[in-house]
Amino acid sequence: MDKYKAYLLLFSFAVAFIVYVAVLPYISHGEHSKALEELVKSLEKGKHLYNNGAFLHKEEIVKGEKEVEQFLYIERHGEDFKVVLNKTHVSWEIGRVGEKRWVCYSFFDKRKCSHNLNRTEIIFSSLSKASLGEDWVEKNFIKNLEILEKNHAIKSIEEKEKEGCKEFILNYSYSKLPPSDLEEIGIPVSSVLVYPDSYIRDRICVDEKGLIKYRIREYFTPGYGKEAFYLLERKNISNISLESQEDGEQEIIDLYTSSLNFLKDYLRCEEKEGEEKDICLRTVAINYRVPQLCKETGNISLCIEGYLVFTNDKTACDILENQSFPICSGGEKNESIS
Repeated sequence: MDKYKAYLLLFSFAVAFIVYVAVLPYISHGEHSKALEELVKSLEKGKHLYNNGAFLHKEEIVKGEKEVEQFLYIERHGEDFKVVLNKTHVSWEIGRVGEKRWVCYSFFDKRKCSHNLNRTEIIFSSLSKASLGEDWVEKNFIKNLEILEKNHAIKSIEEKEKEGCKEFILNYSYSKLPPSDLEEIGIPVSSVLVYPDSYIRDRICVDEKGLIKYRIREYFTPGYGKEAFYLLERKNISNISLESQEDGEQEIIDLYTSSLNFLKDYLRCEEKEGEEKDICLRTVAINYRVPQLCKETGNISLCIEGYLVFTNDKTACDILENQSFPICSGGEKNESIS
């Protein structure tokens, strides 16, 4: 019996040790709790600042070999707001002043707007959730931290003093979160981010007012890369201007469809190199009447001159250095080529 008890005791110690080693990285030690508490206090302190003012954020998304850069401009004044999401060559804009709402879409220098939201309602709804307000900070930062802490999912927290802000470095894993908590923070249960060997590192820098200067998120998971946004500018505003342009929803949809076709052709050009790529970009510029695309070629003047011959679009003359080109100096285009 004594031998049996000894084996049982030894087995119990072994099990306890295994559990301890497995759980240890996620236990909230006192120093971690203190750093987490300070981060949450800083975010709580500054979250009301996002309810008023103009903010310009730069966002970077890296996934595999693909890198996307976009800018998010937001104006908030009480219940009124305007959000502009600007990606390469295109941008969406939504806004609300009082009871009046609008959606606009831009493709290079072409811009269409509508105050009648039916088919574009989904655009308004999805972009309005990106508005940097108190609820945004609460949902995307404070609530997430509470969920991670509750599930002992935070492996470590470090603090570093940076110029103009204090940086908090968090390492954590979603693998310990139950399905209900994963759903609350928008992570599918089937996501590779939930795998036991996956973890994430956040670097959040908060200034003395509680404004988030930047958040850089690195995914240590196959197929994922990095997400980052940086606060480039913040200023006070007294009101938000109501959009006056009205083109109708169909104009927005037509322009959007055209830009999707453009994007397909543009991406084909990106797969080419050298002169072949330049010719491809010039063809796309001509087909879609976007001379600005010539700026991405190795010889801007040659591209613009070719564009002018085929389109007679004199707005492209502003891009051309040689203003003596016949079409720009008042000459006629070559009708045999058109």
